[in-house]
Amino acid sequence: MCKICAENYVVQAGECKECQGGANYTTAFIVLLMCGIPVILVSLLIMLCTKDAVKMNGAQEKTETLVGQIKILVAFLQIISSLPSVMDGIPWPKIWVDMAIPFTALNIDVMGFGSIAACSISMLFPERFVLHMLTPVLYTLAAYVAYLLSLVFKRPKSSDSKKNRTGVLSKLVIAGILLLYPGLATKIFTMFRCKHYAGVEGQLLEIDFTVMCYSERHTTYMIGALICGLLYVLGIPFAMWCVLWANHASLHDVEHDDYHHSRFRIGGLFTQCE
Repeated sequence: MCKICAENYVVQAGECKECQGGANYTTAFIVLLMCGIPVILVSLLIMLCTKDAVKMNGAQEKTETLVGQIKILVAFLQIISSLPSVMDGIPWPKIWVDMAIPFTALNIDVMGFGSIAACSISMLFPERFVLHMLTPVLYTLAAYVAYLLSLVFKRPKSSDSKKNRTGVLSKLVIAGILLLYPGLATKIFTMFRCKHYAGVEGQLLEIDFTVMCYSERHTTYMIGALICGLLYVLGIPFAMWCVLWANHASLHDVEHDDYHHSRFRIGGLFTQCE
């Protein structure tokens, strides 16, 4: 009873708060679309300010290395923060859990952040799951819109300049997808976390007691989670491998015509791992 809110109430900060009309899916989707606006603006600014030079000097290479190491550290902290909740069967030490909780903010959840500010988008987990799965697609579209706008505001003067612009687009998409990846995986696996509770017939979804596991509703979401697992959890690493393999001839051959362009465009997939 304490885990399910009554009508016209929604969950905020772990408690049921009054919200006339409850959460609204359409409003939440509009909020998610609006989040693409700052992505477009920031991406556009980066594209317009990046110098038209694919070949980097020593200072730029050091900056790229530092950024790459920061990305690895952030990904590491994202995974650490997910372990206690995803693998709850392991008796994690309390000090470990207390250390991991603050880093959950790194696992970007637009709907989770927004629900704190507005009760109308404080939806239940299945609805938030659907919107969360749309985030990589909307982010990629926003970055591409920024790319098209950059061509309008500052048309490339040469083929190398255009290559540089597409390279910036690739870097932005790669960085964004890798940042979203741990959160996507966590959400997908959470959809399968069912648990039996004393006094309740069957099993309930551990994160949302309104969902009876293996019911028609839950089965539909599980199928969606399986599809998203193939697309994201397996598909993103496989896509990275395909991109690297397709360009493997130019990745380490300094004499290759596309050496500098390839490292600039997709270096975020491998250079920081050396």
